[in-house]
Formats: sequence, structure tokens, C-alpha cells
Amino acid sequence: MKKILFLIICCFPLFVFCQSWQQLGQTISDPAPSIRYVNEGPQSMSKDGKVIATSYIYNNSGTAYYDGFVQVYQYDGNSWQQLGSNINFPFTYALISLSLSEDGKTVAVGYESTDDLIYGIVSAGIRIYEYHENNWEQVKEFNYNEVEILSISLSNDANTLAITNWEQNINGTVKIYRKTGNDWSSIGTLTGEESGEFFGYSTKLSSDGNTIIAGAPFSKGGGGLLSNPGAAYVYNYNGTSWQRIGQRIDGDNFQYSLLGSNVDISLDGKTVAVGISNSMSPAGSGYMRTYRLDGNTWKKLGNDFTNDVSNITSFGLNGNGNIIAVGKYGATNTDGNVGVGVTQIYQYICSNWVLTDENKIYGSAQYDRQGLQVNVNNDGKMVALGGRGGTLNINTATKFIKVYSRDNILPSSIQVSTANQQSTIIEAGQYLQLKTCIYPSYSYQDIVWSVSSGSDKASVDQTGLVYGIQPGVVTVRASSLQSGDIYGEIGIIIKENLSISENTNEEFIIYPNPTESLLYISNSKNTKLLELLSVDGRLLLKSSETKLNLNYFPKGNYILKIIKNNGEIISKKVIKK
Repeated sequence: MKKILFLIICCFPLFVFCQSWQQLGQTISDPAPSIRYVNEGPQSMSKDGKVIATSYIYNNSGTAYYDGFVQVYQYDGNSWQQLGSNINFPFTYALISLSLSEDGKTVAVGYESTDDLIYGIVSAGIRIYEYHENNWEQVKEFNYNEVEILSISLSNDANTLAITNWEQNINGTVKIYRKTGNDWSSIGTLTGEESGEFFGYSTKLSSDGNTIIAGAPFSKGGGGLLSNPGAAYVYNYNGTSWQRIGQRIDGDNFQYSLLGSNVDISLDGKTVAVGISNSMSPAGSGYMRTYRLDGNTWKKLGNDFTNDVSNITSFGLNGNGNIIAVGKYGATNTDGNVGVGVTQIYQYICSNWVLTDENKIYGSAQYDRQGLQVNVNNDGKMVALGGRGGTLNINTATKFIKVYSRDNILPSSIQVSTANQQSTIIEAGQYLQLKTCIYPSYSYQDIVWSVSSGSDKASVDQTGLVYGIQPGVVTVRASSLQSGDIYGEIGIIIKENLSISENTNEEFIIYPNPTESLLYISNSKNTKLLELLSVDGRLLLKSSETKLNLNYFPKGNYILKIIKNNGEIISKKVIKK
């Protein structure tokens, strides 16, 4: 039986061998590699990882225009089978962006077209296709004429679409549309704060389409006249308008930091990744950071992702934002093969991003450039990696896409500690939030909480929130859901509360609890003040009203203090779901 008991806990990495990544199905390569392809073309992946979309743009010999097409594939358990025929885009100057719905049966394609490369773009737009009876049917087109399209993003249910286009001042405008029945209507327009900041250069919608992150890589932020630290903005739709969430996320004050040239967002919109194209390092390589919403503040998660082996060219978050894949297409492998490319897959554990050797996926040959494009599925166990290989000249290289997968394994170690380095000594009537660190990466993360000793003195819920009942010593256990023999434990001391005994007065009713947004408190005449605290005692919100808006707070447990007119304090547990 594996047992780890910690009275004072420190998180430290413990790595063991775990199953490596395996390619799923065949490599999907250029259908006609003899044709000259003029750029990489965007790629996309459904949330379950079983549908992928890839695109090609090529120039037939002797013509003054390009043609393009999109292909969509589905995994049948053995190989990737094309869904329907090619989605053709004749006279295409560029395919800007691909975005698949959650089920992979709807795809949005941003394009720019010309019939003469000398005179440039003559039209641009977005087309939406749905898969019906073995065919892709166009169901909607947004026409932007000669306005250049920067990026697009489609929500999981394919009912919300964000489109970024250029303005005359190069400010950028993001327009968001929502589908009701068969009709699309605008639900808002977002514009940048500065002229020329390229607002919306990259955009991503959350799962429900109600949260969006927009990068502005040429934002001057707090920089000087010649500097472009870059920035990213996050907005939430409240049903009538878009409101900014948290502070502007600024890049470092280098001359050309360019934060916001690439962005991603978790399904719930509470975790974001922001890429920086040029950190002004000697090699001019990029780096990337992740942030998580805490109240109304974006707080940096763990360490930076840097150019340790090559430029960061692409990245992608999984659904809950705890796994990120980082592509570096110029990397050299351990055998010295140049340009094979590597994708490093990190897991957020113990307040840091953890990378093991088993979670590095290298290309298979010199100049594969694998990791040029990266997409991650919802649970983080499948990645689609694009590359262009075969030759030193990337313009004549063969484009490909590979999908890799892995299964979870049983944990080898579960460490239990207090959140935010709280003391393991609490008073009766108080709460204590616990957390776990589960190793290795990609082991099962599902936990069952219980009190293994002293259940009459404390209780614990399935979020790891401990409540002291009476004085004594208790042991709280976190067991693997897949195997109860694998667990970690922590000892907690419950002291007598000498100041305030547990108040069981039910004159106040809190509803709804749990809540998704608004929380109401009855008996307003006897209420002087409300204070919302984190489980470690930090004051998060104070109000003299008898309702609180928890919409922008993360899911979890909180403590509500009701201060009565006579000074008496009543503490209640509140759950944000």
C-alpha cells in the first residue's frame, strides 16, 4: 500500500517513467507535393481530438493567382478518413484561419482572394460549412470586400463567431456574431485602445462564446515611443454588452516584445496563454506566459515558457487550462538532427509548469519542422502537430500533420498540502483549503477526499475544504479515484475557538448556494455588512447590499461573513459553481 504522510508539506518534483506519446493513425501529407505551396495554411482540431482540418494554398505553374482548399479528416479507430470532398477556395491569396466546432461537423474558414497577385486582395470573408450526408455545405458567408481579415474563432457549439479585420488606422476591430435559428446577428464590436496596436491580431473564444481574448502585439502599453511591448485583453459578454475582465495583460518593456501575437483560452475562459513573438533575446526568439483569473485580476501561472531549444512557434491549451503544448519547429533532437522540431507538453502541478522527457515529441527526420502548428484536444491527451519537412528550403518542403495520443496511468505519488501555504492548525468553526500534487504528469488526476482519522473532529468535502468541528488531531486523505491504495495524507490540528463559538442561528438564509453568479442574503434589516473571503482568509469583496455578484470569481469554496447591526458575526460557507 502506497502511503505518504506529511505534517508540513513542500511540493517537489518526483518523476518516474510513464507511457510515451504514440502516433495515432497515418501521417496526412500534401496531396500533390510537386505543386509549389506558398504558405503553411492553418489547421484545427475538434475538442475530442477525433476530427482535424488542414488547408493548402498553392500556385499552379504559369498562373498569376493562387488556389486553396481545406480537407477535414475523422479518426475511425485505425486511420484518418477524409470527411466529404475538398472545400475549394479558387483564386485564394491566403487562408487566414480555420476553426472547428466541438463535434468537428462545422468549420469556419477565413480567406482572402485575388485573381491577380500583382494587384493584391480584391475580396475577403469568412465562410461557414456544415457536414451533411457526406458533403460540406456552405451555410453562411460574411463578406468583407477589400478589408483584410486577421483572425477568426468559433465557439464550441458553432453558434458564436468572432472576426477581426483591419481598420484604416491599423487599430483592428473584433466583431462578434451569434446564431439564433438560421440567422446570424451582431452581439457587439470591440476596438483597440491605441491606434496601430493591431488589436485582435489573434483571438480566441471560450467554449460558450461569452468570453474572448484579443491580442494587440503592437500596443505601446507602458513603453516608450519606439517600443511595442504588446498586450492582450479579455472581455465577457453579460447578455447585453461586452465588459473587460481584469487588467490589460502587458508585455515586457522591450523595444519589440510583441505580446499578443498568439493567444489561447481555456473552455471556461478563466485561463489564458499569451505569446510573445520577439523577446529581444540574442536569437530574437519568442516566449509565452499563462494567466489565471483570480477575482478580477489576471495572475501569472508558474514560470515563463522560453526559447530553451528553439523559437516558440505555436502553442495550445487543453480544456481546463492545466496542460499546454508548446511547439518549437527549429529544434535539434538528441541525435543532433537539425530542424526536426519538438513539441513540449507541460502540466500545471504544484504552482509550476512541469515538463518530463516523456512529454517531448520530436519530429522524425531532419528539417521536419514538426511543431510549426499545434492543436490540443479537451483532455490534453491528444495533440495535432503540423510541419513542413524534407528540404532545407521551407518553401519547397512537404506539408504534413500528425496526431499523437497517450493514455493516463496510475499515480505514483500524491502529495497533500494547504493552499497558499496556510498553517495546518485551525480553530473549531474555521475552514482550511487543501490541494494535491499528483505525479507523474498524465497520471489520473481524479481524487476522493476523506477523513481517515478523527472524523468526529473535522469534515472534508470533495473540493478538499476542511471544516473544524471540535478540538483534536485529524488526518485527511486524498486517494486516487482509480485505486484507493494510492493516496497521500496530511495531519491537521483543531484548536478550541475561544473568541467566537459556532453560530447556528438560521435567521439568515443564503440563496442560491451553490451559485453561478448572484448570491442573495435574507433579513436585510439586520445586516450591516457582507464580506466575502477566500478559504485562507483573504478579503475578496465587501458590500453593504444584501446581494453579491460572484460572476467573475473562479469556481470553488468561499467564506461569507455576515456582520449584523449589533456587531455579531455569522460565518457561512459559499460555493461558486
